[in-house]
Amino acid sequence: MLLGSMVRRTVLVSVVLFSSLLHAELVLAADDPCAELAGQVASADQQLDRSKADASAWLRQAGQSALVVGPELVVAAQQDSIPTLPPELAQTYGALAAQVGTEMDLFAGSADGVGSADFLTELSSHLLDWHARLAALAQVAMYSASLQAFNAAVQTLDQVSAVSQGDVAIRANLAKALADCQQQHPAAPGPGVALGCGLTYYGLDRSGGQPRLRSAIAALPQNAQPGDQWDNRLVADVQTTSGGAPAVANVVTVDTYRCVADGATKVGRSAVQSNPDGSTDVWGERNYQGTLWPKVIAPGATWQWQAVQYTSDPEGVQADYEEFWTVTVQDVGREMLVLPDGRFEAIHLQYEEDVLQPDGNTPHFSWDEWYARTP
Repeated sequence: MLLGSMVRRTVLVSVVLFSSLLHAELVLAADDPCAELAGQVASADQQLDRSKADASAWLRQAGQSALVVGPELVVAAQQDSIPTLPPELAQTYGALAAQVGTEMDLFAGSADGVGSADFLTELSSHLLDWHARLAALAQVAMYSASLQAFNAAVQTLDQVSAVSQGDVAIRANLAKALADCQQQHPAAPGPGVALGCGLTYYGLDRSGGQPRLRSAIAALPQNAQPGDQWDNRLVADVQTTSGGAPAVANVVTVDTYRCVADGATKVGRSAVQSNPDGSTDVWGERNYQGTLWPKVIAPGATWQWQAVQYTSDPEGVQADYEEFWTVTVQDVGREMLVLPDGRFEAIHLQYEEDVLQPDGNTPHFSWDEWYARTP
């Protein structure tokens, strides 16, 4: 009774959702013209989740009933001497029911790892196959209560599937409408996320669960123009040792950037570490050559830049230690993302760096960075 009532609620909610989609005027939020559509997509997802849960429950019930069909048919064939159901055929029918029931149970077990829309679409295909294979059992259903229960469960699955296929189509239409709306009305990125130096893309932080936008360059001023220069200052405590014991040193780092004619570059870095014993360590970066962030990153684009990393003697007695960097950047792929800020094209950049050291060694380093542009 509980599962049956859930199916009836599924039908009712589907009718309400379908009616809303066809006849209701969208009430657009003042601050987000796509908010109503986003809410409808979320409601459609919840409905599909409920349908998947209903289907999983009925699949498991059908699987349990199927296991008893064989023994019941064999007993009926032996006791009643039914001409149309010899024991050998009863065993064959029982094995068929058990096989299909096992498939149903296994499919139900896969539900957690599959999206609701995909699960329900696949269920529709499975039901067509199961019906075709189970057709021969209809003539012997009267001899097995478990087969009758099995058939009832399958009939309910047919109802759930029929309703859910309409819900899947509605959800797909809503999702497309939402994507179109977000493309037409891109949301402004959050506070602290800026475009400047003519850049046509943002930075994209993918270190956590939900990707989020950031400025392509640290502390980039909004609408910065060619010739503009700015600093990004960071202060941090780092673990070190003093007299053989653990200690904390303070590091102040200042990175300097500048807008150039074709995008933005880095001017250099200066870093000073103040140690617990009163000494200091000084290092940084200088002599940047080339554009680090072009205004536009074309698909498949590649470019190169160079710089020098150095360590200085605070007393000025020894010459600076220098390493020479050569970095090649290549666009290796694109993908579409729907973020809270809107719909964006993610740009995957791959960095290959060769570091020429004073002793002639050239270690190689690789890393990836992500950016995002409004399509």
